[in-house]
Amino acid sequence: MATSFEVVFVRDLGARFTQRKNFIAELEQAIPEFYERVGQHLKAWQPQAPKVKPDRNEPENVSTEALREDAEAAAADRNIPAE
Repeated sequence: MATSFEVVFVRDLGARFTQRKNFIAELEQAIPEFYERVGQHLKAWQPQAPKVKPDRNEPENVSTEALREDAEAAAADRNIPAE
């Protein structure tokens, strides 16, 4: 499972690195351009909201009593004493 990723901005600069002045000028231009095109649109990942189960599509299936019965049945299946 992936836990991270890397965003890369590639620009063909050809022979622009022959002089230190050109390198700094290109770098000072590339950083704000990268942020404008990519960086400002990144956001933290959030998981999707849980989906409604097909057997929970009616109001009576999501009442407190129905949910308690399901929890008790699940506990009984796992041999856990119900409260």
